Amino acid sequence: MFREVKNFKNANRDPSSRYFFVLRHQNDTPSPKDSFTNGYQPTPWMRKALDLAILSGETGDLVDKWGRSKSVPSLAIRSTDTRGNVLVRWKGVNVPPVIPVNIENLQRILEKWAQILRLQSDRVAFDSVLERHGLREGAVVRAYQQTQLLLAQSKNSRHPGKVFIRYVLHDSGRLYAEGLNLQSCKREIRQAALAGHWDIDISTCHFSIMSQLAMRFGCQCPALEAYIANKTAVRQKISKDMGILPSAAKRLINAIGYGARESTSPENAIPQIIGKDRAKVLYAHPTYLAIKSDVNAATEVILGNQPIKRGCISNLANRAIQVKTDEGKSVKKSTLMAHLLQGVEAAALEAAVRACPGKVLLLQHDGFTSYEPIDPEILRSAVLKSTGFDLTFDVEQIQMPLEDLTLESSFNKKFEEPSKPSADGGFEGFWPVMSGTIAFSPDDVPPVFPRPLTGYLLPF
Repeated sequence: MFREVKNFKNANRDPSSRYFFVLRHQNDTPSPKDSFTNGYQPTPWMRKALDLAILSGETGDLVDKWGRSKSVPSLAIRSTDTRGNVLVRWKGVNVPPVIPVNIENLQRILEKWAQILRLQSDRVAFDSVLERHGLREGAVVRAYQQTQLLLAQSKNSRHPGKVFIRYVLHDSGRLYAEGLNLQSCKREIRQAALAGHWDIDISTCHFSIMSQLAMRFGCQCPALEAYIANKTAVRQKISKDMGILPSAAKRLINAIGYGARESTSPENAIPQIIGKDRAKVLYAHPTYLAIKSDVNAATEVILGNQPIKRGCISNLANRAIQVKTDEGKSVKKSTLMAHLLQGVEAAALEAAVRACPGKVLLLQHDGFTSYEPIDPEILRSAVLKSTGFDLTFDVEQIQMPLEDLTLESSFNKKFEEPSKPSADGGFEGFWPVMSGTIAFSPDDVPPVFPRPLTGYLLPF
């Protein structure tokens, strides 16, 4: 369909939004060219078509944009970065472009997501399950979608039981995988897919890097060092004092490290994690105040000592970022700090991966998944030698998640099972839909595909 027109706008043909609704989302940046991002939502008939195609259970080949059978690239890491420059780092590092997944586990966790979503008609039961397992409603819906899609990917005929992955180097030096993949999906899904393998993570990665960077300029960070030395105890204290799960306490502390604002607005990071009322209490908590003070002090001394060349600062991964926007306004300090921290993180990950060739299954950001356990001291030594940072590693075997998911007997009602995909589209899908924007025919029949423009505007 898209081969017949030059761009998406002509295919979608505003204002009728034939295939997708196009939304404008404002970004938090003073730069006019980056101030908006387009968001796309399928129209009702397109949503049904997508659901039918994705959930049909049919297998298929990996194909290119012309429909020709396409082989999987021999290297998972693309040879050029997002700017089209040839990679300097990561040369010679081979990680698999296809990853075997546990199909049975993915099917099991899909059913667990479905069990939770069936409780939506009983808000008391639903909210109870979400709170007990530290889940959010939107996250469960996305997890259900992602599990479906990964299962569909695994049914390809070229590499059945495996999913594809392709990493691209971004501006900070991090490797991001393209599309929906095991790197970007919900953690519980990745655990289900790769259960039995081993997760190797840099312990308290960004806090360790920040503390060591600050120390190089004579700034001691006792609260950060206390957290690095005993992260479990600190998380448990905040968990107990705030009445939240340890997993939420971890997300909360990470948000502080990334420069989260003291706000009670539900759109901001901290209230999103613990709610407005708990956020007010947190902002007076001594542990929060100590960590926040250290983060602020470290940010000031680190950024104040960074050499600026041609209006940019560079991180350890040799990636530069401008300190001012095109309009001459200062870039946020949290953005500059994130660039520096992610540069060290990326260089450390590369050094660790090079230290265990042939054992890496999946690259993440502050670690990787391996086929077997790896001595953390080997990785620590390799990273120290390569980067000058003394970073420790946590090694843990991946377990199937949500095994303790139980629904109280009082909640075990006979909820209606979601319908299966069928030829007539009579089932409920999970694709988001904007209602009431455009009138569709009763049967949601797709409109006729428009021919390319030929010098005059067609009447639709």
